[in-house]
Amino acid sequence: MNEQIYRGKELEYSDILLVPKYSQLDTRNAADTSFKLGKFSFNLPVVPSNMKTVIDIELCKQLDDNNYFYIMHRFDNVFEAVQKLNDLNCNCVSVSIGVNRDSYEQLEAIILNKYKIDIITIDVAHGHHQKVGNMIEFVKKYFPNSIVIAGNVGTYDGFQFLEDAGADVIKVGIGSGVICTTRYKTGFGTPMFSTLLKISSHKPKAKIMADGGCKEFGDIAKALVAGADCVMVGSFFAGCIDSPAKHINGRKQYYGSTSYTQKRNKLNFVEGKQIEIDLAPEYNIRLTEIEKALKSSISYAGCKDLSCLSDTKFIQLK
Repeated sequence: MNEQIYRGKELEYSDILLVPKYSQLDTRNAADTSFKLGKFSFNLPVVPSNMKTVIDIELCKQLDDNNYFYIMHRFDNVFEAVQKLNDLNCNCVSVSIGVNRDSYEQLEAIILNKYKIDIITIDVAHGHHQKVGNMIEFVKKYFPNSIVIAGNVGTYDGFQFLEDAGADVIKVGIGSGVICTTRYKTGFGTPMFSTLLKISSHKPKAKIMADGGCKEFGDIAKALVAGADCVMVGSFFAGCIDSPAKHINGRKQYYGSTSYTQKRNKLNFVEGKQIEIDLAPEYNIRLTEIEKALKSSISYAGCKDLSCLSDTKFIQLK
């Protein structure tokens, strides 16, 4: 937990800069960016957003083969996704579900067929909700060996609710995403950097996944300094030439889980938009770019791995 006292204005990532410290690393390449989650150790504390324009089965397998954290989205048949990931012999089978009847039915089918499933992400816009608590309890009962990720929340009360229900990792972030319009449609939202600071100050047992708001690679380090254990990012990956997003006129069409493009027949609940973003290199190159940037962050922090970032100081710019 970052012990620096925060006062005054609520802060986004762009409102602060991190303060460098003395380093003894021989080379930045020696910095360790690995992230442990249960029995798994991933190369980075970064996971591509579980959205249709960001991840698909083929990329899940590619990420798994190369020891990166992934979460398959929930907008195709979850049972079929689990079946495919099992057939592909993935080391880590990681999928998303909702909280309505069809999600329970698909989980029941997974149980019946005895498919391996290692990480289950309960993915809804407003995670501080009884339906999410009920689903966590169901998953914990029938998938006792699976890691449960749940969210999203923007307060410690919401975080504590999901933690008490049994979530192992909790997604933090309301209205901060590049393509999210929740702040404008509903008036609700929480500034990412300050929100992470406040939640991490309670020293929670569950891990914190910062979801949304990263516009630059350095924002990943800022999220970790604020107390996040890992970071979910969409725009960095949606633009990749091999992402599932449509490639039109040299740009990629990026939309999220609550956009009109995704929801179509539920127009009353559209809280996202579609945008065009610049093309980025292939997924494997993008991951290497992020890894190198984070290794540099570790070096500037004066440490050798991610654990020291929680002691890094920051400067408020505005």
